Amino acid sequence: MALEDDVKALVTALANLTAKLPAMGASTAPSTTTTTATRGPGRPRKVTFDEVKVVAKKLQDEKGNPVARKLIATHVGTEGAKLVEMDESKYAGFIADAELLLAQAPVAEQADADL
Repeated sequence: MALEDDVKALVTALANLTAKLPAMGASTAPSTTTTTATRGPGRPRKVTFDEVKVVAKKLQDEKGNPVARKLIATHVGTEGAKLVEMDESKYAGFIADAELLLAQAPVAEQADADL
């Protein structure tokens, strides 16, 4: 299965799970703790490159190099891009997207869970 198919399957599974949250009494509002931790009144916490590296390494270890490279390319804007090429303004979004991917079960496990 192509990487794009894997990503589409993960997005679909996430959408399905999100749709079930209201029935379970949970909020569908996204958590903002990762991207908006504050340093003072109304000031978002600056995400460091070291934090991005840690999350990228974890994504690579748990989901594989192709998934990590695809997400990096998405946030840098060019295929084959390197993490060091990412603009600081993209760090928080990258971490949020990586955490979503890390939270997803592998596609095969999701299929088994739906049975």
